This record gives sequence, structure tokens and C-alpha cells, in this order.
Amino acid sequence: LWAEHHVLGAYPHILTVSPSVQTRIRQRVAKTVPVDCVFNGVDSVYFDGKPTEESFILYLGRIDIYTKGIDTLLKAFQKIAYERPNVCLKIAGGGEENQRKHLERLIRQHGLGRKVKVLGRVSDLEKRTLLASALFVCMPSRYEGWGMVAIEANASGTAVVASAIDGLRDAVQDGQTGLLVPSGDSEALAARMGTLLSDFQLRQSLGERGRKYARRFSWDQLAREKEEILITASANALSKKNM
Repeated sequence: LWAEHHVLGAYPHILTVSPSVQTRIRQRVAKTVPVDCVFNGVDSVYFDGKPTEESFILYLGRIDIYTKGIDTLLKAFQKIAYERPNVCLKIAGGGEENQRKHLERLIRQHGLGRKVKVLGRVSDLEKRTLLASALFVCMPSRYEGWGMVAIEANASGTAVVASAIDGLRDAVQDGQTGLLVPSGDSEALAARMGTLLSDFQLRQSLGERGRKYARRFSWDQLAREKEEILITASANALSKKNM
């Protein structure tokens, strides 16, 4: 936070990755400093596959129990897991050793040893396969700058349940491409997960709309947007130099 406060003031033009971050930075810098937003893009390969549902819910991301809200996810899944004996939760992603051990303890504490599969770090191909075949993706984070996994899931034709926080509110259109719940609320998360598990048509419609929405974040489109910003910034810098 100290570095952010001091470093931001050194730049004449700032580029951010989401409207939420853009708003926060605008509050910290002089009004004369341009602050633009260009999203992180999604690889076109995510659009190539055809969604094929398998009986699992997916968490994909860094293993950071508090920041990523994995503790909330496990509490929520515990509430619904044994009502649906054929559905499991898969957790994919790398993390520090202490976080992985914490995850294992939480799984045992919640009695979910047979219902949760910890996959660890996965390859790009495995990641695409998981996203395309999950019933839906959960992102229960407490903090995010931008929900890249949500966009990748949508590009794969898969719905998302996520926390209603900055970053994820930018990436997930509530009721259109996914469902948003209050951060840290395991009851609300369990209810939304239960809704999606019970409603194939809702999962399908969210996934279809999500895939259309995700095309907004193609690298070709974002490259054009960034090029325009760089051209403008260069012109402004040259103009000031010649004054």
C-alpha cells in the first residue's frame, strides 16, 4: 500500500485491468492524470471446445485460503454435498505449502475427504478441459483485481458463482453470465450453488450468454484498444516535450 501510494504519483498516464481498479486509482491520483482501462484477454482456444457437463463443481485458482475465500467455499459445499452424492468439488491450482496443508485440514474438519478432490497445479490443457466440463465454477474470493478465471469459464460455456466484490462484479454479469453472492456468506453461496445444481436450463443459459459476453475480451479487440491508448499517450508526451 505504501509503494502504491508513492509510485502512482510518478506516472503521467496509468493503465488498469478493470473498472473497479480504475475507480480506486482515480481517487488516489491528480485529476489531470489519465487513468484508462484495458482488460486482460482470454485466449481463443477457450471458445473452441464444446461444453460437456460432468458431475463436479470447480474451483480454479491460487490456493490462498483467506484471499480466495476457499474457507467459505468448503463451508458452503458442506451444506449441500451429501444431498447430492454424485457431485464432487474439484480444487485446482498451486499454492504455498502452508496453504496446501491448511486446505487439507479444512477438508478433514468439514468431513469432506470423499467429496473434495485437490488436483494441485494443472497444465493449460487440463485447465481448459476442467473449465469446459464443470457444472459451474466457484469464485468465492474476498479480494480480486479482475476475474480472469470467470471470463475463461464463460468462454468455455460454463456458468460462474462468484463473490459480489470489486473485480468480480466487473467480470460476472449477475443473472446473465453467472450469479453473485455476498463475500464470506457461506449460506448464500450454498443456496446459489444448490440453485445451479438443480436447474440445468439455468446453467445452460448462463453458459451460453457467458460465451457471447467473453468474446468482448478477445486479445485482438483488446490489442486495438490498447494501441489507441498508447498512441494517445505518446502524442500527449510529445506535445508536452515540444511546449
